[in-house]
Amino acid sequence: MISLAESAGNVLAAPPDAKVLRRCTTFRRAIGQSMPQPGSGSRGPDSDVVVRGVIERDGRVSNTLVQSSERPDLNAEALGLIGQWTFLPAMCNGDPNPTEASFVVHFHGR
Repeated sequence: MISLAESAGNVLAAPPDAKVLRRCTTFRRAIGQSMPQPGSGSRGPDSDVVVRGVIERDGRVSNTLVQSSERPDLNAEALGLIGQWTFLPAMCNGDPNPTEASFVVHFHGR
């Protein structure tokens, strides 16, 4: 720690050239509306593909990429499914707000 013996004014105040960003005083998370799932298989273990993306202001998912995958051969199918998903977008002060999110696509018996 450093002692501020010669400070003038409030040391916790923002600097004079600081920019105040818009604050979100009321927030609602994105809510899934349509999220098609992969078909079930009859053999094999269950596996998951985790995808990162952005839920846009219009509720569609963009900028997707596979974050982790137990079965790389299912990655393209997972990305295709998530591209069809729609959400009520997150809201900040009553306005739609893009939000980063992680999505898990569960493949049963595949």
